[in-house]
Amino acid sequence: MARIPELTRREQSLVFDVAAGLASATDFAEMHAATEKALAELCGAQHVALCLIQPEGEGVGFEWKTHTLGRLLKDYGQWAQDDFVGRAVMRHPNQVLSDAEMLSGQKLEQTKTYQRSQQSGILLRHTVAVYVEPRGSLAQGGITLYREQSKPFSAKSRYVLQRFVPALAGSFQSIIRFSSLAFKNLILEEISAQPAASLVLNARGKEVLRTRAVTAILERWFPRSSRSPAGIPREWETQLATLIKGGGRGDPEQFLWRKVSPEQSLEAVFTPLPISQGGPLWELRIRERPNQAVLKESWRRRLTARQAEVASCLLQGSEDKEIAQALRCAPGTVKKHLQAIYDKLDVEGRADFISKALRD
Repeated sequence: MARIPELTRREQSLVFDVAAGLASATDFAEMHAATEKALAELCGAQHVALCLIQPEGEGVGFEWKTHTLGRLLKDYGQWAQDDFVGRAVMRHPNQVLSDAEMLSGQKLEQTKTYQRSQQSGILLRHTVAVYVEPRGSLAQGGITLYREQSKPFSAKSRYVLQRFVPALAGSFQSIIRFSSLAFKNLILEEISAQPAASLVLNARGKEVLRTRAVTAILERWFPRSSRSPAGIPREWETQLATLIKGGGRGDPEQFLWRKVSPEQSLEAVFTPLPISQGGPLWELRIRERPNQAVLKESWRRRLTARQAEVASCLLQGSEDKEIAQALRCAPGTVKKHLQAIYDKLDVEGRADFISKALRD
């Protein structure tokens, strides 16, 4: 193996600049701005392109940062499969490759990448590149250096770039982490600023955020004994656990929790937030709805107070189980009340009751 020449004082200074830029970057633009010029001088490159790769739908999305190769890399996702550079380095993650190694005997002039470079007004002759894939992380990226001169990149250039792979991996991870955190904070800020009642829980049912309206609603609808030590209704914790166990998929009814009282109903809609960093979060959008239909006073006088409560719930379209839950009684007790209501009001059943109750 050829001996790697010692770095000059200038090269050592540039190595320090690149390392510092990678360590301090909190977003992709900052990473590019802090390293491009130093990398170009250090490795003798005329063009530098950094790529951030993230999941996008069922595939991946490529975000490029470069000052000189914008025309070449435009719509890269549409021709990535034809790029000999990308294909080669992705087969050998975290390993710097030269164009000779990437081409494997194929002529450069026959490649889609070379042809596109000509069309964009740049004559690319040599390249070194690396695809960075940190172990156990979604943070992936790459860096490609190009030259227009006939002289290929030196062994020293490849050596220096290889030394940066761990730092590049760490920088890509930091960028994804900061980006996810900023996105998460933005979503939470938007939720906290809204007048609606919303509660945000993590996958363990622990509260992350609540809007001002939530506390009063919980106090009205849930006695302390029905809430966890943290103040979250246990019914909501159970329903959230069921949704998470199902992978966030299921019937639409599973995402809706509903409770009915004689005067109004309470609904909580469970919605997964588009946040992955730090674990999934769920928003519970909570709404109180006044009951629209009112039990006729003439009917109310013919019923006991408890029967009137059951009849009011029935009028809102509640099923037996929902009525039992709302009035805190057994389903069998609800059935007995319903039969007594039907007998006293001379109706044949649920449908007949609702039909006659809604008549003027």
